[in-house]
Amino acid sequence: MLTALDAIKAAYPARYYASYDENQTQGACDMWTGRMADGRSLGAAILDAEPASLMIALTEEQFNMMASVYSVPVKDGKLLYPARYYAGYDTSAAQPTQVTAWFDTWGMTSVVGVPDSDDLIAVSATDWHNSSFRASVGKGVYAGEIIDFTPPPLPVPVLVQAKSELTDWIASQASMAAAMGETFTDDMKSYVKAVKAMADGSDVTSEKLPDRPTSILS
Repeated sequence: MLTALDAIKAAYPARYYASYDENQTQGACDMWTGRMADGRSLGAAILDAEPASLMIALTEEQFNMMASVYSVPVKDGKLLYPARYYAGYDTSAAQPTQVTAWFDTWGMTSVVGVPDSDDLIAVSATDWHNSSFRASVGKGVYAGEIIDFTPPPLPVPVLVQAKSELTDWIASQASMAAAMGETFTDDMKSYVKAVKAMADGSDVTSEKLPDRPTSILS
């Protein structure tokens, strides 16, 4: 014999559902028990609940997370950010690349300016509430996963490198040549010329110093 619960399960097979308007959810309910996400009982009002086709089916995790929020952003009848917690990063950067922002998309008064969920990395509730996981530095993104990551130091501009090379290494080699009564090889002379052009700004196209010559004195 078909029970009332059997009928409810047949009508609401996903169990957890959220009603919504054009832009946000208006409450979430465990339709099998008539319990709202915030713990209130739907009571007899469950008889007037919208059909499942007009509601958003939720996972148990989503339902439980809705206990602490008033509403969740909706677009085209779906949760705009189904995972709630996300990490942001530069999607155009070579990976691994560092995490640049953390978003609790259900706890924000507005998600204007927040990237689409497809351009973010979902973060579990466990990781979100772990302060060491969401450290301000030390996390990166690689192949859709959040990893431990320390960004490499920014490159020293070629102009600065060239000036340092002239005043340090090249100058020391010149002093050694003078002390030994020797001269620079043609390879070394070409190297000095190239580095000098970078240092004085006449070469603005090179992106790095040339390799130091193996033959220096003659």
